[in-house]
Amino acid sequence: MLALRLKKTGKKKSPEYRVVIMEKKSRRDGRSIDEIGYYNPITKKIKLNFYKLEKWLSQGVKPTYTVYSLLHKYYDLSDTSEYYVYPPEDYVYTYTYTYTYTYTYTY
Repeated sequence: MLALRLKKTGKKKSPEYRVVIMEKKSRRDGRSIDEIGYYNPITKKIKLNFYKLEKWLSQGVKPTYTVYSLLHKYYDLSDTSEYYVYPPEDYVYTYTYTYTYTYTYTY
């Protein structure tokens, strides 16, 4: 199954991502079928080829949750709600914090 995913490029502590079409089960930095654009999280710059994007979405390629969030954050894609990929079942939104205090008094 094909997916619209992010492929990490760039150097250490300076990430850049390519928005690509690749197999769902392949490695993150594996071989891609087609390159749609790029995203830089440091400068918040994103550039996409919308002709390729519409072509692949019309052929049934599903974006990952992260790519879908990026598209909705930076572009008006209100008509593409059927392309949404739900997060995995084990995706947890809860946070737990544990505090322990130990006081020692010496007299």
